[in-house]
Amino acid sequence: MSPADQLLVVRYQLGEANAHTALVERWYTEIWAYVRALAPDDAADDDACHDAWIDALRGLPSLAPEGCAPPHRGWAANLQP
Repeated sequence: MSPADQLLVVRYQLGEANAHTALVERWYTEIWAYVRALAPDDAADDDACHDAWIDALRGLPSLAPEGCAPPHRGWAANLQP
């Protein structure tokens, strides 16, 4: 996780409203691509991506930003909803 992403996580954890939007803008494409690779079914992709975001955002308060050291970009996989 880049230092900028770590800062976004901390900002989100502190309740900064803009951090949520910044996280989605930063990670939406990568999470969408990950979901698409797991289940390439157009009908289910939107629901799966939505569910992944809900789980990720619910788990962010428990994520220690330093726990996902670069170049590991799988921070969403480390979240506990």
